[in-house]
Amino acid sequence: MASKKLVRMLKDGPAGKGLKQGGVTTLGKVIAGNPVESAHNYFTDKSGKFMTGVWECQKGTLKIGSYPFDEFCHILAGEVHITDQRGNTEIFKKGDTFSIAKGFKGTWHMPKTVRKFYTIYLDKAA
Repeated sequence: MASKKLVRMLKDGPAGKGLKQGGVTTLGKVIAGNPVESAHNYFTDKSGKFMTGVWECQKGTLKIGSYPFDEFCHILAGEVHITDQRGNTEIFKKGDTFSIAKGFKGTWHMPKTVRKFYTIYLDKAA
């Protein structure tokens, strides 16, 4: 997909294809629920470090030991409660936008299914 210069991202995935269901998320250790993921990656640059797409995950809670990349998120549906190591919680709902830095430690709680647009920067050398 890196050859495309302009990519329209649809919240439900490509027309007629939807999102591809994956396994339980690998972002952290599941500590509650059964957070099964679905996603569609719309774009990856030639370096493989920059990606955009849409992601959905069923309700559950993940303990994040170290967030694996820098990410920009825009919540399309549902909500996520993100709590850092100090116990500070931020709640993001439909329409909210936030970023989360590589190395973040804490929990990612989804009280209901959440869907988001994402932009990821993955520094593979680090």
